[in-house]
Amino acid sequence: MTAHKSATPQTHRHLLDISSLTNEDILTILRVAARLKRQTAERINLSAYPCLLLFEEPSTRTHLSFWRACHQLNIPTTSLNTQWSSLAKGETWHDTIQTLEALGFRFLVVRSPQKYFPHQLAQFTRTLHIINAGDGDHAHPTQALLDAFTLLEIWHTLKDKTIGILGDIRHARVAHSDIHLFLRLGARVLVAGPTEWLPNNLPPSVIRVSSIEKLVAQADALIVLRVQKERFTQSETLDLTTYRQHWMLRTAHIEALPPDRQPWLMHPGPMNPGIEIEPELPYRYPRSLILRQVENGIYVRMGVFLWMTAPTLWQEHGWLLRTLLP
Repeated sequence: MTAHKSATPQTHRHLLDISSLTNEDILTILRVAARLKRQTAERINLSAYPCLLLFEEPSTRTHLSFWRACHQLNIPTTSLNTQWSSLAKGETWHDTIQTLEALGFRFLVVRSPQKYFPHQLAQFTRTLHIINAGDGDHAHPTQALLDAFTLLEIWHTLKDKTIGILGDIRHARVAHSDIHLFLRLGARVLVAGPTEWLPNNLPPSVIRVSSIEKLVAQADALIVLRVQKERFTQSETLDLTTYRQHWMLRTAHIEALPPDRQPWLMHPGPMNPGIEIEPELPYRYPRSLILRQVENGIYVRMGVFLWMTAPTLWQEHGWLLRTLLP
């Protein structure tokens, strides 16, 4: 793989999207996550790096995963509800960022319905590390990193593996980040879903597949996405009966294949059983990785925190980081 220059300075790191990471950054985060999963992190104390979780959309897995990652690293953590902040009184985000800096926060984890919102905040700050936890239908980089990490636990490499993504690709920030990261790591990516939900700006190497049966038959791993109804425009409609008929993953799709050709199953959550996936399939299928994805999110996000602070931490914990960083 050929590394390209990071969009952010190495001395002050943000995680805004996959393109802001060099290949070295990606591999460092994943290797640190792997080592953290194998050994305790009790000796790592980032209590001097308070974190603010700013979630303007509902979240269970991502919000709690970041919270658990902070707890494991002894990072003081606070959540902010913007409806109860001075933003509701007309304060600008520029002033809010300056306030957070004055209060000593070092990490800001942001989820927003607005595309590129974390990128805008990164322009205002001098001391905060901005982490994009999902911005509109644009990007969800830590989800992509944990998805890659989960598959690397199975295969050790994504090179020449075929990963299928099924469902609402157009509105899914997870799909956009997954596609870019999987291609960077050498995988072959297939997508399938209703034609109107397959965006026109997919990378040229991504292959569109015309049916769920063809996708399942070719995929070494299959990522199922929920229908993102909250991101539909007024002109977009959803016929659930037709969607279930043509695009809901069923046990029969998998059992039609020989056992050694059945794909690993993933889903970023939350799932809508009976719409994009048959109820109970995620939990009774032996090759389901869905709960492992949830677990791995903690270690990957711990890896992100350590990667962000590594230049400073070498002065304080160099002896420990030598055991974690590649």
